[in-house]
Amino acid sequence: MLTRLRDERPFSGQNALASAKSLLVQGGRAQVPVDASRTKDAKSFETVFELQGNFVKSSYENFIAEATKLGEMYADLAKNAYKPYETPMAAAAAKVSKASPVTPAAA
Repeated sequence: MLTRLRDERPFSGQNALASAKSLLVQGGRAQVPVDASRTKDAKSFETVFELQGNFVKSSYENFIAEATKLGEMYADLAKNAYKPYETPMAAAAAKVSKASPVTPAAA
């Protein structure tokens, strides 16, 4: 059981990303029928254009908000994936910076 939990931990961020993406797609699809019925019931072209403009504006704002959230989730996933390598890489960088400089061979 412990090995199963250990193996699942690295993928928890990926599972969260997958579920966030699916919610983003489902949320966009759920809004379309509501706005389509409002457009169908409109009495003038001005009302239709206003409804369509509001729909586009709200869809764009929702997309930007969700894309920002997904970007932050990807950044967190990358940071968590890099954590095991931070200490060894810092130690290696310290060794390299303390080493004598290498001069290029004369050609």
